[in-house]
This record gives sequence, structure tokens and C-alpha cells, in this order.
Amino acid sequence: MVTSLLKIIKLLSIRKRTHPLIPSQEGKLNICIPIFIYIFIFSGLLIFSACECVPGIDTPKIIEPVDFSNVLFINAMPDVDMVDVWSTDHLVLGNLSYDNNQNIYKKIGAGSSNIKFILQKDSTIIFNSSTELIKNGNYTFIGFGRKTRIKGMLMSDSIDSYTPNNAYVRFAHVSDDAPAVKFVINSYPINPSLSYNSYTSIYPIPTGIYSLSVNDTLTNSTLTTKDSIEIKAGSLYNLILRGHYTGSQTRKLECIVVEIKK
Repeated sequence: MVTSLLKIIKLLSIRKRTHPLIPSQEGKLNICIPIFIYIFIFSGLLIFSACECVPGIDTPKIIEPVDFSNVLFINAMPDVDMVDVWSTDHLVLGNLSYDNNQNIYKKIGAGSSNIKFILQKDSTIIFNSSTELIKNGNYTFIGFGRKTRIKGMLMSDSIDSYTPNNAYVRFAHVSDDAPAVKFVINSYPINPSLSYNSYTSIYPIPTGIYSLSVNDTLTNSTLTTKDSIEIKAGSLYNLILRGHYTGSQTRKLECIVVEIKK
């Protein structure tokens, strides 16, 4: 754009010097007109160069706060395909999908923060709640429940006496129609019982390949299983029971594994 404008200026200067209607002896007129043209074009050039192109007024912009906490969001809402996550009227994370959760921390303002889940198709707010976050703290936030009554679960990812040679696991139960359960890893029960809308402490665990069985606490019957879970040193693993246990819904009960690299 700048090169084109300079070419126009050069062309105008040439044409001005050879204009047949302006006598060469009228030197003042020959000088004033090109100067006026130069000032006009360069003024427009400066204004154009100073403008910042806005990608779209209606496009939400992700804004990262100065004093922040790190929060990993998980969509465990079987009736909700995808949501946008907002905090204090700022977009934090777009396209949080049920089928493809992202294990990436997002920056949220420390202190009292408002977290909202908003449907993309019609901008409906399906979850809106305030929570307290410690500055520089790490958290996992799970959205779960039925579309008409979404809940939120905030879990601190802080590990006491962290050792990079160890791996760590935590279990959460967010399936609203499943009974209380026991998580059994390689035939060893990790917790005595875990009911809906609750989670366990963080446990250290040796690295390796594991098989998981989620059993009904009362009957000991197996509700769901997951094989070949690779547990690596230095990472925290959230094992989350979600989905529909009863009924004909498509998203059946399952246990997902979300790795957080420390």
C-alpha cells in the first residue's frame, strides 16, 4: 500500500511539471499545488498506518489477567456437546467439547472469580457461579449434571510432598444416576466408596500399565471398565466417572482419564 501511494505521488509530480494549462512562469502556483497534494496523501497514509485492524467486533477476545490462577476445565455434561467458558465477562476457553476435553490450564483471575458456561448456538447461560481461587494455584474444574441443572466441581491440583519420580491419581464421581462406587485398579480397591458429586484425595501410585474397574459399592457388580491405562512419572491423573448409567441415552457411563503434566 505504501509503495503504491509513493508511485502515485511521483506520477502526480511529473504530470504537474508538464501540465500544458499551467505556464511555467507561474512558479508559485506550480509549487503550491504539489505541496497540497503531498500533504493530503501523506496525511491519509499516516492515518491508515496508525489504524489497528479489528478481526471482528462480535468475535470474543480471550483476555489473560495479571494476577491469575491456572484452571483446567473438563466437560462431563452428557447432554451438552460443547460450551464456551467465561470468567468475569471475558472468554477463557472456547469450544469445550464433551468428546474431546483439553488437558491445558487456562488463566483465571485470582480471588473471587465468576465462572460461566455458555452455549454457542443460542448464547444461553447454563452455569453461573462464583468461586475463590488462590493466586498461582492450580485447579481442575468439572462441569457436570443434566442440561437443566448443571453443577461445578472445583478440585485443587496441589500435591503435598510432590516427587517427580512418582505418579498421582484422583477419582471423581459425576454421573448423577449411578450408585456409589469403588474404583478398583489391578484388583486393588483404591477407595471404600465414592458417591455422586464427590471426589477423592490425590494418591501416589507407581508408574506402569493399569486396568480399572468401577464397581457398585453395595453389590460389587462392575459398572464399567477401562484397560491399558498408562501411568507416567511426574503426572497427575484425574479418573472421572461420567455419563448416563440408566436409560437409552447415547453417552453411556464411562471413566475418562485426564492427564495433567506437573
